[in-house]
Amino acid sequence: MPISLTQIKQTPYPHQYIPYAENNIWYDTVSQLAQNRVANQQDWTNLLSLFKLEEYVNSPVYELKP
Repeated sequence: MPISLTQIKQTPYPHQYIPYAENNIWYDTVSQLAQNRVANQQDWTNLLSLFKLEEYVNSPVYELKP
């Protein structure tokens, strides 16, 4: 079943990345985790570990604009 706005709204704020991840919408998954990385520290660490980027767990995150 595709992700719905209702599904996202029903998910508690710091965990709204979960419906995106479950639907393979990775840009929004990473964006949500980055914005809430303090509340989701373990999930943020796990995500960065997948790409061997553990050294950046506590680094600031910046939005790149063209």
